[in-house]
Amino acid sequence: MGDDRTVPFDPNNDEEAAAWFDTHSSTELPGERVKNVTVTRRSKDLKTLTIRIDARDMERLQKVADRKGIGYTTMARMLLHQELQKEETAP
Repeated sequence: MGDDRTVPFDPNNDEEAAAWFDTHSSTELPGERVKNVTVTRRSKDLKTLTIRIDARDMERLQKVADRKGIGYTTMARMLLHQELQKEETAP
């Protein structure tokens, strides 16, 4: 398909699009190519940590997590992980 970024059917015509997909794969559409990536699973050996934080910090944590589309506990784990990595490599 070359570098042409237009689809080979009228995107506003459902029947034409359906007919094209009956004989083609979505991988034949123009666009970015998929890259192979390595995914590592995190350890299932998780521990529970209970902490008390300032209410304003909790609100900030929830807002940032919402903006990123993740849960606030996931956001807290990510922040803790990032800071631990920084500390481990600090002089």
